[in-house]
Amino acid sequence: ALTAFLITGFLGGLTTFSTYALELYRMSHEGAWKWVALYIGTHLVLGLAAVWAGVSLATKWAST
Repeated sequence: ALTAFLITGFLGGLTTFSTYALELYRMSHEGAWKWVALYIGTHLVLGLAAVWAGVSLATKWAST
C-alpha cells in the first residue's frame, strides 16, 4: 500500500509539473509574455504562501 501511495504521489507530481510547463510553452509560443510572467509569478507567490502556511500550522500544531 505504501509503494502504491508513493508511486501515485510521484507520478502525480510529474504530471502536474509537465502540465504547468506545457501551458507556459504554449503561452510563450503564442507570444503572450505578459501572461507567462503573471502565471510564473502567481505560482511562485502562491506556492511560497502555501509553504509558509503549512510550516506555521505544523509548528503551531506540534507545540500544543
